[in-house]
Amino acid sequence: SEEEGSEEWVPPAMSRFTFFARRPFHPGRLHKLLKRGRLDGVVRSCGIIWVATHPEDAISWSQVGNALDLSPGEPWLHATLPVDQWPAAVPAWASAAEHGDRRIELGMVAMDADEEAVRAELRRALVTRAEFELGAEAWQEWEDKVSPSPAAQRKQRDDSTSEDDQSAEDDQSADDDVAPAVDPKLLAVTAAPPSAAPTDKIVVVGSAAGLARIKDEAVQLAVWRRRSVPKFVSTLSDPTIAPSGLPRFEGVVAASGAADAVRAELRAQRKLTLLPGEVEELARDVGTLVRTFAQLTQSQDVFVKLERLDDNGCEFWHQDSVSYRLLTTYRGPCTEWVHPDLSEATLRRRRADSAQAQSLCHHDVALFKGRGETTLGGKLLDHPGIVHRSPHIAGSGVHRVVLVLDIPRPAHFE
Repeated sequence: SEEEGSEEWVPPAMSRFTFFARRPFHPGRLHKLLKRGRLDGVVRSCGIIWVATHPEDAISWSQVGNALDLSPGEPWLHATLPVDQWPAAVPAWASAAEHGDRRIELGMVAMDADEEAVRAELRRALVTRAEFELGAEAWQEWEDKVSPSPAAQRKQRDDSTSEDDQSAEDDQSADDDVAPAVDPKLLAVTAAPPSAAPTDKIVVVGSAAGLARIKDEAVQLAVWRRRSVPKFVSTLSDPTIAPSGLPRFEGVVAASGAADAVRAELRAQRKLTLLPGEVEELARDVGTLVRTFAQLTQSQDVFVKLERLDDNGCEFWHQDSVSYRLLTTYRGPCTEWVHPDLSEATLRRRRADSAQAQSLCHHDVALFKGRGETTLGGKLLDHPGIVHRSPHIAGSGVHRVVLVLDIPRPAHFE
């Protein structure tokens, strides 16, 4: 007899699409839409929205699974600058439109979703054409059920101390609000080492475009060594920063929308130690690296993990079971690696330190070639893929901040 559950599994269909509108959301109808939960089938969405009761500022939209965050965005150009001072990249329609660059622009990642049904649901939350003709002055008489103004929301976020209103960030233990005792040398920004002679397996390049060398058959590690570290990296090296003040982000993002998604998430982190300009620099840096990784891997979406680590992480020597992985360290000791000629010997003694280990530095953006799908047996030792490990920091008081980019896998959408 047939066993229960023997039916062939059909993987869900993943799709990526956008929603664009030049009419704003009606605050009441948007509120009802958000109360119903996430849009059917949409597992990730991000972008900017225009709400009729918010004429001055965009609102950043960031959704992962059932969690949706609306946070203050940048002021609309139309509200702050004369048209002749707008950047050249602004679309022509915006300079001629009555409401300028105000718009709704969302990117969606979905599983088994009816794209047109999702778009129709969003369109129903817009102001009607008749309401649109009433104009912005009339809209300000409507009840704003979406959020306070961006300025008020920032103040509310900074002043809020109620346990009922605290975000998931504030559920951390009280220890996260206290900077641990740590040797400042462990958090120092590391200088770029002298340039070594290039090899056929390890390349160090001077631009993000140079990371494409990882596609060379022999190359297993490509390192973009930046001339200087971003300013926010120097800020994060301060040993007086409490763990709760460090940035973090995790989720699948569209290659073109990473900076917006990260920016929105960081602005929602009430205890984040970075100043607004540093938040912007970090968001742009992640955005640049996501676009670079997506182009190299031909992936429309990228799994982004900006994580805080206070343990040894991947403490044993190993190869990643992926095709490619991009990594850079923003705070604390950097990832260690060994030359591919030493891979087999190092993997055989995977728990032991290696006298031949080398370390990345804070100037480095590293693109690793992984071993692909893991296999068992002797081939595990002679398969290409850079051998590396996390630095051993357990018990030191150090909290590292590391950015990891991967090609999305099904588990990343859960």
